[in-house]
Amino acid sequence: MSRFARIPGLFTAMGVALLAAMLATPSASAAAELSVGWALTHVGLHDDGGGLVVGVGARSLVARGLSLGYAVEYAQKRGVQPTIFTSETNPSLRADAEVTLHVAQTLALLELTALPPALPHPYAGLSVALKLSEQWSAFPGEPSTAWGYKDIDFLAHAGLARQVGPVRLDLRYSRGLTRQLMIDPSAHAEPLAVDLLASPGPAKAADLLPGVREPIVGAHLWQFQLAASLAF
Repeated sequence: MSRFARIPGLFTAMGVALLAAMLATPSASAAAELSVGWALTHVGLHDDGGGLVVGVGARSLVARGLSLGYAVEYAQKRGVQPTIFTSETNPSLRADAEVTLHVAQTLALLELTALPPALPHPYAGLSVALKLSEQWSAFPGEPSTAWGYKDIDFLAHAGLARQVGPVRLDLRYSRGLTRQLMIDPSAHAEPLAVDLLASPGPAKAADLLPGVREPIVGAHLWQFQLAASLAF
């Protein structure tokens, strides 16, 4: 079975609709934009992490008081999980396992522009995100538990944008629509799983650490993002 055959039909339809909306937008009226921002992301681990977000896109008027923005973005999604490691010299070593997900996504966002320019304009939309790589920090030994994230996610977005001179300020909340975090992905026949921890076989029993939240199996990723963009 193809790896994409397992993606729910609803999410596939969302991706097709997103691409169609982008292609159907009249390019003659579009204004290109370059954006740079910072996002605080929850990836299902004990601590959330911040990462860079950059994008390039355009914006077009699709109806009176309504515009469509579409873009391609690169985002870093980070998290930290305190973990017990086993090494030759220390059978119970506590250290932080830090992950950075490098993600590329295409977005389509509908914005209400009928409001006065002095007021923030609300918007909402969808995106398809592809994980480019999954990087974990150097481990001091064998981890008690291994984690991994799926390659593809679909996200829903809602936010507020305001034009301040030539700069557009954007505050956005994004939530993934598919379950992402898996414990020990090498132990499951899951075609979208990536195990970068090189830990074959079943995972060891997780050690309970005082005051540490366990990773959320099947967590939906979400983030808050603040960005500034400039039209050119």
